[in-house]
Amino acid sequence: MLRGDEGVEDLLRDTFAAARPGPADDLTGLRDASWARADRLRRRRALVGGATVSGAVAATAVAVLLGSSMWGGAPRTAPAPAASTATRSATVTAATATSATGTDPDWSRYALQSGTAAYRFPDLTPDPLPSGVREMSGPISQADLAGVAGGCDWAELKDRRQAVAGWSNQFEVPDAGPGWLANLGVAGFTTGTGAEAMADLRNGALPCTTPAMKTAAWEGPGDDSVLWTDTATTNDITQTTALAVVRVGDVLVAGSARSDASAAEARRIATELAGGAATTLLDEKFPPALGQPLGRSATAPNAASKPGAAQGKPVRPQAQYDFGDVFPAASQLRFDMKYHGTPVPSPLTPAAPGAQMCDNTGQPDQAARDAKPDPVSGVQQMAWAAKGTLGDASVTIGVTGWATGTGPDRFADLRRNEGSCRWSPPQQQEAWPGEDPATTWLSSGEQLGVNGYLAARRVGDVIVSVVVNDLPPAEARAEAIRINKIVTAKVTASGIPAATGR
Repeated sequence: MLRGDEGVEDLLRDTFAAARPGPADDLTGLRDASWARADRLRRRRALVGGATVSGAVAATAVAVLLGSSMWGGAPRTAPAPAASTATRSATVTAATATSATGTDPDWSRYALQSGTAAYRFPDLTPDPLPSGVREMSGPISQADLAGVAGGCDWAELKDRRQAVAGWSNQFEVPDAGPGWLANLGVAGFTTGTGAEAMADLRNGALPCTTPAMKTAAWEGPGDDSVLWTDTATTNDITQTTALAVVRVGDVLVAGSARSDASAAEARRIATELAGGAATTLLDEKFPPALGQPLGRSATAPNAASKPGAAQGKPVRPQAQYDFGDVFPAASQLRFDMKYHGTPVPSPLTPAAPGAQMCDNTGQPDQAARDAKPDPVSGVQQMAWAAKGTLGDASVTIGVTGWATGTGPDRFADLRRNEGSCRWSPPQQQEAWPGEDPATTWLSSGEQLGVNGYLAARRVGDVIVSVVVNDLPPAEARAEAIRINKIVTAKVTASGIPAATGR
């Protein structure tokens, strides 16, 4: 049975319907608003040379979310979560029984006559909640399919396939520690386009994005289902994120969970949330979940949302190849520096992370900067000593691959500070004895009292950059050069065609 006093709920929701312009425009969706802001920037946020490493880690986390290819990844062997079960009773009463035509006349009260949304969803919060899960602030009218795995920006990416209705609710798992979060998000699409919306989701073409995630074994209820998982370490904390999506008719139901304790629990919670809500929609015979229209759902909000529209292209660029292990071994790091996370792959990696900033918003030449090409592949890694605060030695390593034959031009952009990312802090070029100035760059910069050295080198269509901060100038200079040579040797030995300009 649907939770809560439906009569009071209907009155309140209908009263405020006009104040909610669309499924992604709820004022309480502050987290998604921050994603919208990030998406508008579009460009990578590199680490500022003068920032503390703690701040740099936060910037790296943003780069992970914004830069990675979405929804893809090779399948991996993973324990199949327990079969999805409805986490609430879904009793269909006489008042909500379907007619002979399959249309429930009582569902008409969920149709909206104004605003962007075609209809509203009932409260799909599981009752009872999955074991150990606690509700945080209550549901909102937001089509948040990415949940804790990423973010959605329907308004900014308005040329993409659009949801015609949305609902979401966020949860926590207090007994498992502060790293646990979960989300249940539901999105309805134009009548007859549910399968196409699911295909766009798998292809990363919907306005909902996450870092690269791998497919795991799971079979949910409904017409189609998929489970993605990802495990990564950042700042010495390993977290597993799970995202389970079920399609029922023209509705996508997504459960997501993030855990720093148990990968199995993250999968369990995500699949129970998605599977339970999808089962409820089916048991309650909610028309869009049966492929039937409700309200104005048969009217597509844009051309990309119409039945038969061409499949969208991925919102985020996908890397053309993987660099593999090109970073120094832990034993090769000096000055007590250690790795505190896994490398961050992204085709939006700056040419010189740690010495460039890629936010061009409001700059006089913003259009020219944004028009500059992005890498076709990239990866970055950081290491630091002690706690990584101001004064602790740190190194930021970036490896970027560029379109075939364009490496020399992109390296010239770096040297002339004319790429899509620009110096931050300003760099003072220095001589690099014994090296070809056409393929190498050595410079120093200072900001907020932090001294740093950048050593960059072009290898075919690949650029290797190393930034060392918080060491005496002579040692920072020598260390940047030393690590650059280590990484360059690994890139050359990797056999990647781009390293030879192929």
